[in-house]
Amino acid sequence: MNLKKTTIKYLITTEKSFKLREGNVYTIEVDSFATKHQISAAIEKMFNVVPLKVNTITSKPVKKLFRGRRGTISGGKKAIVKFPKDFEMKIDNQ
Repeated sequence: MNLKKTTIKYLITTEKSFKLREGNVYTIEVDSFATKHQISAAIEKMFNVVPLKVNTITSKPVKKLFRGRRGTISGGKKAIVKFPKDFEMKIDNQ
C-alpha cells in the first residue's frame, strides 16, 4: 500500500464538525484519490490509534455567482472518522 504524505490534508473546522467532536467524530479533508483503507492506515500512522469507522464524502465543483462574478467552489473529499472514547485530539487554535 502506498501511503502518500498528503493523504490527510487538514482538519475541517465548521460548526457541524465541532458538534460531532462531542462523540469523538472528526471531519478531515483528504486526498481525492484516497480510499477508506488508505485513510485509516494514514490516521493510524499519524495519531497511533486505530479508528473505529471511516466514512467518506466526495463533492463535485459547483459554479456559483458571487457579487456579479462567476466562480467555482472547489470540490474535494472529506473523511468522517470515529475514534475510540479514550482518544483526545489536541488542536492548537492559533
